[in-house]
Amino acid sequence: MQPAYAALLTAAVSGAEALLTAAFAKALVSVRSDIQPEGDTTAQQTLALALQCIDRFAPQLCTAYPIALRDAHQQHTKSGFQLAGVSLTDLNIEQLELMDPTQVQERIERVRALQHILVVAGDNLAALDAHFAALEGMEQVDPARNPLRPDVYLSALQSVMTRFKVPRVVRVLWLQHLSGPLATGLNSAYAQWRKNFHISGASSAYQSVGGAAG
Repeated sequence: MQPAYAALLTAAVSGAEALLTAAFAKALVSVRSDIQPEGDTTAQQTLALALQCIDRFAPQLCTAYPIALRDAHQQHTKSGFQLAGVSLTDLNIEQLELMDPTQVQERIERVRALQHILVVAGDNLAALDAHFAALEGMEQVDPARNPLRPDVYLSALQSVMTRFKVPRVVRVLWLQHLSGPLATGLNSAYAQWRKNFHISGASSAYQSVGGAAG
């Protein structure tokens, strides 16, 4: 692994706890503001549970998050590693039929969170995609080869939430409230790495897999 490649992974892991801590701090305010004494009873109970679970689980999740991210990076860079054939956004009818409604909703919220991050952080992410392509000596930019892409962060978050047995109904609501802060935080991180690692963002020098890079 090239030193520049390893340095980016180290920077990502080092900043992961602060990234998720800041996101939960904003989500806490957001969830609290949605609680209305006169609102739908079931919805309000779920919001109250989500709020309680932030206090209960967030510190542990934030501490474990860098480890989950590092593990994802190690799998990604392992010799002979094959990219997963099913992306975060892929969901077929057969899978849906095997899921209960809350599982389906959680998957939908993950996709929405990913799409939001891609919109907010798109420019800086494209530069990072091109940078990793250059580091690997690739002739084309393949976003899936970027170990710091947003779906890796979301998968690591899913991993720690599952590990600490956060109720699925809470995970669904958390994703709704974490997507904005995570998008902002990742965009800032990507921008900072562009500056620190002198990433030019010249993705137009490559042709992206699946189409021209933007």
